[in-house]
Amino acid sequence: MDNHKALEQLQRDINQFTVLKRNHYLPRTEENEDDTAHSFSVAMIAWHIHHLTGSLLSLEKILKYALVHDFVELHAGDVNTFATAEARAQKLLDEKQALEHLRRDYANRPDLMETLEAYEAQLDKESQFVWACDKIQGLIQGQLDDWRCYYEYGVSDAQFNSKLDEYSDRMLEPIGEIFDQLTVRWRQTFHNSLGDQ
Repeated sequence: MDNHKALEQLQRDINQFTVLKRNHYLPRTEENEDDTAHSFSVAMIAWHIHHLTGSLLSLEKILKYALVHDFVELHAGDVNTFATAEARAQKLLDEKQALEHLRRDYANRPDLMETLEAYEAQLDKESQFVWACDKIQGLIQGQLDDWRCYYEYGVSDAQFNSKLDEYSDRMLEPIGEIFDQLTVRWRQTFHNSLGDQ
């Protein structure tokens, strides 16, 4: 593939990535957040937390992971965090197929595919750092919108708290400490806003 066609392919996929909508809304609007805005947000939050914690992890790897962490959704779509176990299992299968599709599309970009595959495997601390920032970004976005998409999906107080506990158990230090501080507010605001529904 020549350079012109490769760049066109990349821009087409970025355009498609922007069309992919997530469950979260842009706060106080009826517009859902898209995957491009989400990935940019995760990158910015990751950069901020990297600075805040004085992390010695590779910022370059972190930013690359943040940019591609949801790229498989080009072919697999997005699945809600609170989806059924069956839907989550299907998501893993769909993302595996999507990865194969992307390997064909980006055969000329082994660096991009190596980055995406390394993120999917979650074998290094940088990928785990971005995984944590991805969860933090979604929760911040949810809180900024008074947890609207969570209520629309029917998430109970118990389910919400259980998910936070699940995430907390997987958090890499020192992000775990930051996450646990944030969850105090998230648990309170989610619980308190249940009465407003």
